[in-house]
Amino acid sequence: MLKKTLIKWLEKKKYDYFYDFPLGGKFPDVIALKDKELIAFECEKRTVEIPAAMGNCLFYLNDANKVFIVLPEKEKDFLSKSAIETLRGQGIGLMIGDHKKINILVGAKEFRRNNSQVIAELRRKNIGLSEEAKKEIDIKKKIVEILKEHPEGLKILDIAKYVGSNRVTVAKYVYGLTIQGLIFQRLVGPSKLCYLKGDLK
Repeated sequence: MLKKTLIKWLEKKKYDYFYDFPLGGKFPDVIALKDKELIAFECEKRTVEIPAAMGNCLFYLNDANKVFIVLPEKEKDFLSKSAIETLRGQGIGLMIGDHKKINILVGAKEFRRNNSQVIAELRRKNIGLSEEAKKEIDIKKKIVEILKEHPEGLKILDIAKYVGSNRVTVAKYVYGLTIQGLIFQRLVGPSKLCYLKGDLK
């Protein structure tokens, strides 16, 4: 829901937006582009996820001009002054949103980057995406987000239930993410479980 609100906000601001493209070796939830300004967004559900989100944002800043962490409006009351000051010190912006609007709570510092090649590749990769391709990207992102919330690993059937898609479709996308090196699978007893790369022990 928060990501949909962010997309509407970007559309209103006349930004192009993209998914499933690496910046600094990691995948932002959303990438926005207007002229030569490249912005990466990390959408989280809780304030306790800010430290990990900051770590990802620092990777994105290898290529991005700005980065933002986006949190639900209800999490605003849990933000500490030290977290906000740390974000300001790192130049990382913070947005707060709900199902209707997005507000900038901490402005992002603009970094100069020699990212013209990255921008060109981003536009080339995303030109003329079909609705089917966009759907595939969305499902892959959901799979990654679900596994992020379940470091103990999940079976493909369980992932399919969370995604709201059938097992065969999800298995195909899990295979693709495995080839990309984002997901690992291993046998645990009689079951084959899926993990994000960083969660596999």
